[in-house]
Amino acid sequence: MGWRVGRRRHDRVPRREGPEKVSGRAQYLRGELDSADERVTVSPVGGPGSHLVGDLAQANALIVVPTDTTSLDAGATVTVVPLDREF
Repeated sequence: MGWRVGRRRHDRVPRREGPEKVSGRAQYLRGELDSADERVTVSPVGGPGSHLVGDLAQANALIVVPTDTTSLDAGATVTVVPLDREF
């Protein structure tokens, strides 16, 4: 009984938008994966606040930002955790 702990897949995809200043700590940003042009990319969704539930509903991925990252530019390859089975 209870929860079964599983591991979600992590993928590396290019970021569509940027730049974005990131503090020196690990973060998970809400993102939207898109497979237009036969290439998967990710765009940030909403602002930085964790209270933005509407933005979370629109997101289909989490963008993983490591501790040592200080900024993310458009076109940079980032690690994402897909939340939608489509990807």
